[in-house]
Amino acid sequence: MRFLCPCLLALLTLVPTSRAAAGETKSGTSVVFIEEVHATSDALDSVVVLPDIFRRTSVSIEHVSAIEGGVLTLGAGWNETRFSDLDFEDDRALSLELKADMQLGDRVEFRGALGYGWSDEGDDFPIGDLVLGMRTTTHTLSAGAEIGVDLGRGFSLIVAAAQRRSFAGDTHFEEDILPPLRLEADKSMPTLALGLRHSHGERTFGLSARYSAVDLQQGDALTEAYSARLLALMAELALKRESGVALGLSFGVEALRGEAGIVEQVRPALRATVQLPLGPRVTFAASLAAGFDLDDTDDPLGSWRERGEIELAIALREALMLGAGIFAERTKNLVLEETEHAHGAYAEIEYRVSDTVSVLLRGDWEQIRSPLFRPAKRRQSAFLRIKASI
Repeated sequence: MRFLCPCLLALLTLVPTSRAAAGETKSGTSVVFIEEVHATSDALDSVVVLPDIFRRTSVSIEHVSAIEGGVLTLGAGWNETRFSDLDFEDDRALSLELKADMQLGDRVEFRGALGYGWSDEGDDFPIGDLVLGMRTTTHTLSAGAEIGVDLGRGFSLIVAAAQRRSFAGDTHFEEDILPPLRLEADKSMPTLALGLRHSHGERTFGLSARYSAVDLQQGDALTEAYSARLLALMAELALKRESGVALGLSFGVEALRGEAGIVEQVRPALRATVQLPLGPRVTFAASLAAGFDLDDTDDPLGSWRERGEIELAIALREALMLGAGIFAERTKNLVLEETEHAHGAYAEIEYRVSDTVSVLLRGDWEQIRSPLFRPAKRRQSAFLRIKASI
């Protein structure tokens, strides 16, 4: 299932981890290799529509060490995308991460993570019907910590903090047609979160508060610095039964305020997921989400996004899975004041050759309506993925 996004909060989870996890974890190293071949009618994802074929390679290595009172994990990943014709769109990315899960006494758990990322991303700069390639290198540093306290009688308190900073270099244009420019802004994104949970059998209830911020530095394209503060107050409910039924609901209010009044909005927010088995071989899943997005957005500051998804998974055989889904999404860019509508569908079939090797074939169809695309743009794509783990 590829459409569904995580419900509830990224930093605070409703289902606590097992205290015995550290004692059950064995030291060892694992490697995951993924190779994909994509064919798409819209490789640039911009106002200029060009088809192409590209390959995507991902390699991740993770080493787990069981230490006294916890688990230490060191991970590294490499991702590379190579286009057949539009090679100025090629991307490369490296990631390094160190994670620690510790049991501090009988009632306190600690999770911490440090990360570094490097990316070299290609993009297009449309000039009428022409396309000029450009490339930007970015370094990203991240750190996060989460403390969970067992208050007794099924109650737990969770406090989390995270910071991520990205440093973008100059954007270089194809054939040096234009001088290098600072088109991408340096970004700082701190987050603080506080949650109170109560677990009772198969049900978990909670209240949470989250503060997030985004600060963008001035550059050649961003003529002034932007910053915004987001406060989210949510009530949460989760239900998971042995029958396979799983429900997640998070609802409340999100308030966003930009510097100098560039944006000031208070909106109700919702995130919900449901998973229902419709027999021994069929599973239905759906999600609905509405909230601000300060991270994965085309806007300098952020977007308001509403998205709904429905999926159906069918186990044709023990090792053969068939999946299909549809989605609809509306995204409003806050600074650019543009609204984009998208809807689409997908179908896929996956075969597990063994416990460590799988093959997936998938096709996607999507239609996008935006002030940038007149008339609406349609995109068709398909890809073959081979995944192997050691």
